[in-house]
Amino acid sequence: RITSSMSGGNFARKSKNYRILWRWLLVTNLEFVEKVKQIASEDTAFAFGAYGEIVNDGLFVRTVRNQSERYHDKSNLTRLLDCYGKKAYECTALFTEPLRIARNEGIPNPNNLYKLWSTRKWLIEDMPDIPGLGVYLYGHVGVYIGNGQVIESTYSGGNFGVAATLLHDKPWTAAFAIKGVDYEGGF
Repeated sequence: RITSSMSGGNFARKSKNYRILWRWLLVTNLEFVEKVKQIASEDTAFAFGAYGEIVNDGLFVRTVRNQSERYHDKSNLTRLLDCYGKKAYECTALFTEPLRIARNEGIPNPNNLYKLWSTRKWLIEDMPDIPGLGVYLYGHVGVYIGNGQVIESTYSGGNFGVAATLLHDKPWTAAFAIKGVDYEGGF
C-alpha cells in the first residue's frame, strides 16, 4: 500500500515494493520484439504523425495539412490514398504503441525519442546483438529484432508501412536501449 508518507525520493530509492511495481510495468526485450513483429505482420501504411490510426479522410487531410512539406514525392500521398482502411504508423509509433508511451511525454519525433527515451547508447558498429534495441539515424528510428534485421515504418526502399528490413540497408548511426524495456541479461 502506498501512502503519502512513502512518496518522494526515499520511497523511489528504498522501497522493495516500488522496485517490484516498476519491474511489473516493464516489458522484456523479447516481449517488445514480439509486439513489434505483430504490428509488422499486419497490412499497414505509412503516415507522418500516425500512431496506429485507420487511414480515412480525416487522417489523410490531417497528414496533408500538417506534413505536406515532408511528402516531397507526391506519389507517397497517392500511396496513402490507396491504403484506406489500413492502420497507419510513423516510425515512432513502433515504440509508443507497444510500450504505451503517451505521446504527450515528449516523443513527437524520432530525434526526441532517441534523446529522451534511451537509457544507453552505442555507435551502430559497437551495438550489441540484443533484440529490442532501438536503432537511429537522424529523423528516423527502428527496432532491432536480431539476426541483422530491423522493423521500421517507412516510405522508402519499396516499403510503405511497417516492414522488416536489413540493418545494413540503411545508414543507421546509433543504437539505444529503451526506457520501459527490461533487457534480460543486461549488457
